[in-house]
Amino acid sequence: MANDPSFLGTNAGGGFLSAILVAFLVGYFVKYLKKVKWPKIIQPIVPIMVIPLIATFFITVVVLYLIGQPIAGAMSALYDGLNWMTTNYASSTFIIGAIIGAMIGFDFGGPVNKTALIFGTAVWTDTVAKYGIEGANFVPGTAAQAAISVAPLGIFLASKLFAKRFSATEKISANSAFGMGIVGVTEGAIPFAAANPLQIITASVAGSALAGGLVGYLDVKFYGGIGSPLGTFVGYIEQPIPFVTWIACTLAGITLTAMIIGFWRRPQPAVTTEAATEQKAEPALNTAVSEDDCHDKRILKPTHPDRYPVHHTGSSVPFYCRKRIPPWRCQLSRRFRCGS
Repeated sequence: MANDPSFLGTNAGGGFLSAILVAFLVGYFVKYLKKVKWPKIIQPIVPIMVIPLIATFFITVVVLYLIGQPIAGAMSALYDGLNWMTTNYASSTFIIGAIIGAMIGFDFGGPVNKTALIFGTAVWTDTVAKYGIEGANFVPGTAAQAAISVAPLGIFLASKLFAKRFSATEKISANSAFGMGIVGVTEGAIPFAAANPLQIITASVAGSALAGGLVGYLDVKFYGGIGSPLGTFVGYIEQPIPFVTWIACTLAGITLTAMIIGFWRRPQPAVTTEAATEQKAEPALNTAVSEDDCHDKRILKPTHPDRYPVHHTGSSVPFYCRKRIPPWRCQLSRRFRCGS
């Protein structure tokens, strides 16, 4: 609901941030409804009919009028601002590219991301129609494509460079993020952003802004393909140094994102496992042995062990020196008996 453009009446949905906000609102609202003292006559149907009905109506009104309209107004103002900046500061390609890149990395497929993506496509389409392909403005569209994979690939790189700061579950999610990011899907970063929004959004915005600004400054032109380092091979990108420039720009953003995440996170606590104590196995012994073997290998229990020196053989049970113990004061282990 919060991410449905047709329901909200906007060009883009509210994204995962709006979905999280709506989830919290619904949760706390339902929690409050459960504390209400309902009439006894309707109490049997309160959890299965009354609360779901009221909660659905409440959140529908909230999403439609308190989220949808503000998003529509904010995105319209943002689009107009980008258009004005591109028109009046066309020479500031690094700044424009950095702003577009930062918007791409802000909400991972949400309204701000979609606004930057739509704006880049619209600017390119309008300028191609007016001035032809030679006079087209590639900066916003190229910056958006360069930044779109920075967050998921940056998370993946951080999980490799700072492995001790990621749990086993997070490492698996990071591998999934790589699979999505390498084909230009920025939503692979959402699980990490939901868990640590400030950390991941800050790192993503910084890295995406750097990647977008670099491609704008270096006059890279993205005609089509995949918005990731792989795009230099799959697609058509005009760049000063074939293949190298696009990869260098995107990797710069990915590396910055990985460094911020890695240094921001704390090392994961070590998994405490009780170390099993290895004990040496006792040698298999015959039930009848010689006097020397009885002295060397048998376990003797004197009546007064504190009077005689104690020796340890590697077994968990100590034995006492045979020579200083008279036979009549010695009790042999139940398992063995000494022979003559």
